[in-house]
Amino acid sequence: MMTKHVDGSSEIILDARLRPLLVATWVGPATLDLIAAFQAWIDAEIARAKPRAARLMLINDGSAAGRPPADVRRAFSEQRVDEQILVRTYAVIDNPLVRGAMTAIGWLIGDRFSVTSCKTMAEALATAATDADALGITLPTTLEREARGSAARSA
Repeated sequence: MMTKHVDGSSEIILDARLRPLLVATWVGPATLDLIAAFQAWIDAEIARAKPRAARLMLINDGSAAGRPPADVRRAFSEQRVDEQILVRTYAVIDNPLVRGAMTAIGWLIGDRFSVTSCKTMAEALATAATDADALGITLPTTLEREARGSAARSA
């Protein structure tokens, strides 16, 4: 349940092994082809969850990402998801250039879609675990332990 897409020197790893928590790891600057692969994957995950009324959460790990070009930022801003199913999204961004690009995308998206920024994957996991508890979403036991341990180590 993990797939990797490569476009030139950039790639995205799409991981559903921790469902209902999905993880997309971006390496290098995002490209239009990688965004298309991401959108197809997230659409398929939402379609799979919908008949069961399951709710999903997503971590976009951009810690190894590069700054995307303008056409890619625009494509990100045009993405649509079913927010009744994909209820929380987190972005791990430690690169100031990528953080600036995400801010610009946020301006374009407006209130349509909310993303919680995190500086590390440990912070994203801990935040997701806390939010899952509040929403009544059960995460895999190993993920819960890892997230709780990460939260304790960063406190």
